Amino acid sequence: MRYTVYSRSVCALILLILYGLTGCSSGGYSQKADYEKLPDPGDKTAWNARFPRQTYVTAWGVSSQSMPMAEQNAKAEVAATVRSSIESEMVSVMESESSGGIIRDYQKLESLTKTRTHFAHAELIHLVPPTAHHQEGEFWVMARLSRREAVAELMIPYETEARPFRFQAARLDSLRNDLPAFTKTWNNLKAAQQKMQPLAVEVRAVAGRKTQEIMADESLFQRAETSRLELLSNLKITVMIDEYPELNTEELTSKISTALTGLGLAVLGEKCQPGSLRLQVSPELHWTNIMGRVVQLDLQGEVGPCGQFEPWNLFHINDRRMRGEGRLPMADLYDRLDPAFFEESLSEILSPYIPF
Repeated sequence: MRYTVYSRSVCALILLILYGLTGCSSGGYSQKADYEKLPDPGDKTAWNARFPRQTYVTAWGVSSQSMPMAEQNAKAEVAATVRSSIESEMVSVMESESSGGIIRDYQKLESLTKTRTHFAHAELIHLVPPTAHHQEGEFWVMARLSRREAVAELMIPYETEARPFRFQAARLDSLRNDLPAFTKTWNNLKAAQQKMQPLAVEVRAVAGRKTQEIMADESLFQRAETSRLELLSNLKITVMIDEYPELNTEELTSKISTALTGLGLAVLGEKCQPGSLRLQVSPELHWTNIMGRVVQLDLQGEVGPCGQFEPWNLFHINDRRMRGEGRLPMADLYDRLDPAFFEESLSEILSPYIPF
């Protein structure tokens, strides 16, 4: 009986030791015998068959110090791969927004600079336990990220920003006969689209493709852009400048008309036609005699539809660039009246009413 109890105690102790060793192994890294059933870390073809690139982002972590350090390195490598993909996608989109060194959409480009180039969802990066092993003095383990899980997480903030965008896009065409309302809706739509853009870059980089939602939203924006361009192509404006002593109003009209053409508007003659817009300008010249004669041009005016008494907006342009000095102040003034300056000023004045 005593021998039986002793034998059972020894057996229990042996089992306890074996269990403890097995527990340590599963908590740290697999036995080499288990790992040897898997492909070599350098066999990319075999590992791609197990974790296809279109479905997973994977990376190996290696450390000569410990398995936890190898695990940390593996997760960091996956995050770095995703970061590199986001940066590449961002550069690609930026290049598509410029042609021959000319940037087509500064606002869109600015929104892209807000794209996060780090991956903010480290909790989605998981280790692959069977790959953990010790080999030639180094600890090895693989980490993987499911593209589907990551995209599902990234689409949450994207959808939040996309909802107001889709709402504005759905009502745009119904406002074609109300230019200020159309313009306000377009501006809101564009602002929403700029918030979506950085998020879409992240999603495309992680997914390796555009999702159906992103493609549908891009089509919505293209339709809205087509509608805007059609409206602008049919929009005409008349420049009407009040006469003023000493001022060559024809010269001023020409420069303002050139600026409006640069903004994409068709400029009519002096007669205001139904369905078109009018830009009424009242100029004034102010003379001073400090350090020689200096003339300052001051412009006040209004913009609104032809045939409508109430204007949309009253404006005032007073800028140091509209001054003349020297021996011939008026000639100097005309030289300084650059259409590019008027284009900048008129764009700011008209942008709440015309969808540039």
